[in-house]
Amino acid sequence: MEDYIIKYNRENADSTKSIEVYDNYHSLCNDKIDNYLPDKYLNKLKKIYFIININLEVYKLLNNDLVFNSYEEYYDHLINNGIFENRNYKLKDIYPDFYHNIYRKKILIYVKKIIMN
Repeated sequence: MEDYIIKYNRENADSTKSIEVYDNYHSLCNDKIDNYLPDKYLNKLKKIYFIININLEVYKLLNNDLVFNSYEEYYDHLINNGIFENRNYKLKDIYPDFYHNIYRKKILIYVKKIIMN
């Protein structure tokens, strides 16, 4: 403050307005949405999440060229190689017209018959 008074007395004071200081920069810039990461990686993450949760028995049957002794080896192959080799991991990869609800209904009818007897 003393420096400012000295400058004023010398007629050399700053004539610019003071800088507006914000208490919270988050509220200042909150209207901006950054979609860079979701746009770039979300589809890949969804695909990997779906592949990780597949039925390994189906993966084993759809990839006859793989011969392993345990399901752990199939799972390791799926994670390390199968995703990048675009291996078949669901029935619709081979049979695009496959509709699983038809087979569910047949199984439910069969189970009901067994329960009734």
